[in-house]
Amino acid sequence: ESHFPGSSTVILDRNYRSTPQILAVANAVLLEGGSTALVKLKAQRRDGPVPQVFTHDDAEAEARAIARAVRDRHSPGKAWSHQAVLVRTNAQAMLIVEEFKRSGIPHAVRGGGSLLTQPEIRAALNSLRSAPSLEMGLADIEDAVRSEASEFIRTQVDDQTGGTNKQGRVNDHSMNDERAANLMELVRLGHEYTELDPTGGIAGFPAWLTSTLQGDDRAVGDVVEIMSFHAAKGLEWPVVHLAGLEEGFVPIHHAKDQPASIEEERRLLYVAMTRARDELLCNWAMARTFGTRSVKRKPSRWVETITETVQVAAPVLSGEAGARRARETRRALRNSAERSSKQSGSGRKADGGRSRGSANASGSTRERVKALGDNQAIFEELRKWRKAQADSADVPAFVVFSDETLIELAQVRPKAKKDLLNIHGIGPVKAERYCDDILAIIAGYR
Repeated sequence: ESHFPGSSTVILDRNYRSTPQILAVANAVLLEGGSTALVKLKAQRRDGPVPQVFTHDDAEAEARAIARAVRDRHSPGKAWSHQAVLVRTNAQAMLIVEEFKRSGIPHAVRGGGSLLTQPEIRAALNSLRSAPSLEMGLADIEDAVRSEASEFIRTQVDDQTGGTNKQGRVNDHSMNDERAANLMELVRLGHEYTELDPTGGIAGFPAWLTSTLQGDDRAVGDVVEIMSFHAAKGLEWPVVHLAGLEEGFVPIHHAKDQPASIEEERRLLYVAMTRARDELLCNWAMARTFGTRSVKRKPSRWVETITETVQVAAPVLSGEAGARRARETRRALRNSAERSSKQSGSGRKADGGRSRGSANASGSTRERVKALGDNQAIFEELRKWRKAQADSADVPAFVVFSDETLIELAQVRPKAKKDLLNIHGIGPVKAERYCDDILAIIAGYR
């Protein structure tokens, strides 16, 4: 306005792509950083399925699970091209490509080229031709990566930093994490090849790589697209599968603890999550192979935020089903205490009290709040505080805390941060973030 007097500012804060559930989880990731500079988008679509988080034993199990999930969501009315798999680095895509080939899932690797087109991979394959054996050549490549790459790859393999590049063809003192990860993936594939064909040797390895990884990279039409978070910017799909949500990938290791870099990684994850229109599935593996070593992994620091938000979100709500659920809820709130009591009784009869009707076992939220007695005032004060927090972050109230959590807080009246961790719906992240506010509110009623 200082440059153009009389002009007005229009804030584009409406999102017409993703469901409220997907946007709520994505906004929660942004909220975790405490940033107020970015515009928090508001969903304009109807409710949809709540995002899901899956933990897998290892990267191979993750790839198999993603392939199953992709097949489950394909039908005559739902094309393969309605789905995408997004990864942080191109090297991560290779396991998924292999599994898709085994499963007969049509796919295409987009953005950044396939593994075989990368300069460092071409150089490494050239170096293998002069190696005494495939095993020795792969060992030389792994030693070169351990010696020359960043701390990221070295720590994935072991605590040693030694090793030399006997071939002298893939050393690069400016080798970045992406190139190093590609080379370690080549080593992994090399050992997979020798297990499948012990007599294949160096001569057969390039042909096997080509048949395993290439062929669908230029595919068009009805295919599942596999690409990096960066390559997915500006695109969208009804269903998005995120793979490898682990420390070292998300955020990428070279970001380390640099605040600006970490925030950039957070925004990149937000972009990846909001590529989904209807359904978002998040995955991470507890172990992953780098070169010849299997390494234990930790979930991304933002997986906890995603999980906590998902836990307090409503179950699947979509289209007419969502509207029907809302009408049913409003009718239930208008019912008399006698009817609520009858529904509670019927709910307890089925499945040991864990059927859908068991949600009424302790009455509606309104009845449960009344049952708080003198603690109702604490609940109301907490609800006002929650609304202020949600409004400031432009997220639904349940992203902060559910009514269930607020009721339990009012009942238990915790006195210290450690007590908050015993409350349903409060994990370490939320306990740290909201501890002072919650304890101050409760202390005011003692």
